[in-house]
Amino acid sequence: GMPDLGKAFDDAPRFLRDQVPEDLFTAPGQERVFVVRPSDPGQALRITLAWTDAPGSTVGPAYANDLDLQVTAGGRLYLGNVFSGEVSQAGGSPDGRNNVEGVVLPAGTEGPVAVRVRAVNLPADGVPNFGGATDQDFALVVANGVPESAPVFLAESASLEDESCKPGNGSLDPGEGATVRFALRNVGNLAAGDVSAELLAG
Repeated sequence: GMPDLGKAFDDAPRFLRDQVPEDLFTAPGQERVFVVRPSDPGQALRITLAWTDAPGSTVGPAYANDLDLQVTAGGRLYLGNVFSGEVSQAGGSPDGRNNVEGVVLPAGTEGPVAVRVRAVNLPADGVPNFGGATDQDFALVVANGVPESAPVFLAESASLEDESCKPGNGSLDPGEGATVRFALRNVGNLAAGDVSAELLAG
């Protein structure tokens, strides 16, 4: 798409991390998590991640280091560059090729919103003349966002442990009692106690 200069230079509050030394990735699997809330809930929340990639191969893919943008809002996980029209949609697959990733949450989004940047693959030196041979920094901007301190939960997994109808078939059947184990992860920046969850239909 084309840059929107009106939005780029408006006076909306912005949360910005631009090549901050303590954000530097030095190994795959590392992540940085920032919690924000919309400054104006009547406007969209726009999150953009960008990094200067190391030079790519001349005979293979042009990209080298891979970072992923993951945004958790309202219990849903949004991945960078997974769009339906002008806004992001939950689900999809991570973008392993582009060094610019974006998530746009529509007006009406409520905080807190967890913004997670993950180092997926670091085979190359993304920051020459600094650090080791495999590293990567990044720039992150959240337009219409301000910092927030809050726990943010994400459903990591669910597994069916036991079924009342024997032999079990690995599925939840009508009228069947079952034990399901859920794993939740706090991706926010505050601890949470006395956590409870409610299972909703659908």
